[in-house]
Amino acid sequence: VFALDSSGNYLASGSFDRSAALRRVNLESANSAQSKEELSTEEEKDDESVTSILGTLPEHTGWVRGVRIVGDSGSSGREEENDPFLLSIGCNLINVWECPHGEPTRRLARLDAGPSPGDPSDESFRRHDILCLAVSHSNVGGLEDGASHIVAGLVDGTLRAFEGRWGSWRERANGNDSGNEYGSRSLYDATGSCSPFEGVEDDFPVAAIKAHEGRVTGVHALPGTDGSDFVSVGYDGRWCHWRLANAGEGEASFSLLADGSIQPDCGNDEAKANDHRISSSTLIPCIASPLNDSVTSELVVGTNGGEIYGIPMNEDEKVCVPRKVYCEENGDASITALSSALWNEGRRNEGDGADLSLVAGTSSGMLHVFT
Repeated sequence: VFALDSSGNYLASGSFDRSAALRRVNLESANSAQSKEELSTEEEKDDESVTSILGTLPEHTGWVRGVRIVGDSGSSGREEENDPFLLSIGCNLINVWECPHGEPTRRLARLDAGPSPGDPSDESFRRHDILCLAVSHSNVGGLEDGASHIVAGLVDGTLRAFEGRWGSWRERANGNDSGNEYGSRSLYDATGSCSPFEGVEDDFPVAAIKAHEGRVTGVHALPGTDGSDFVSVGYDGRWCHWRLANAGEGEASFSLLADGSIQPDCGNDEAKANDHRISSSTLIPCIASPLNDSVTSELVVGTNGGEIYGIPMNEDEKVCVPRKVYCEENGDASITALSSALWNEGRRNEGDGADLSLVAGTSSGMLHVFT
């Protein structure tokens, strides 16, 4: 898995070997293509002209299912901004870490999903794997405490919301938290095991809710809001527009604003139902969407049956109607990955052209680009 920050300066990746990495990217230097044969014969190394590795966090508790970059040092033009945070998923845990310039990688916090709603109350040890996450846009760049949330989707169809205490986590790691007797910097360096910090407890959710029947396949923060709106997508074929609201100190609640489904009435036809299960999703901010130019954002979902749907995310629509925008010709390849790419205005050719493209990958090994 991988994630690129909004400025294109940083690339995060996660692997089956239970490690995550953060790299600095110089896309302007990537001006030559290489064949598959050339790549396979090269020694394993980073091309310093294109990417340079800043740090790695090894030995997650499981293979890394998702990564996100929060904030970057060039998004608002302030040279004094800090290095970005990286979030990486391992089993039921989210690690929050950073790669300070010229210093060892250090883990700042660990978020534990805890038991799910509906789990037996006397089994507080129960845990369920986290599959995906999103971070609210309310304070990315400033990274102040109090307004940002991290929302995670789990394998059992539930959601978790954590407070994004970016400033507090960093101060604690720097030993500047006067309320923390364990303020020694050495406690927060990457340990190689991702075990809990000595004397520092894991962070737990401020809200949890059962959102879908079956696993959550995607969760996305909706831009253009105050940072409290998210959309979740489930393997059950449903999507839900949620709003997070504070419900007291250290607590929050999910409110359902709108929802919908791409699942037709399948009766007892299990094969038909399986074809309409959502396998992947992405959110297009609709600066100039290739699918719809009249809405603030567009949720795009792909299915096991090879179909792609566009779903407008308008605040004034309580029920959004999906539009089928593509279908695999042979019908036997699922949509396994979806992503959007914003074209650099300075590198576009003159004349007409889309600001943004949609890229879809299928289980048959094909890539489709929509502009």
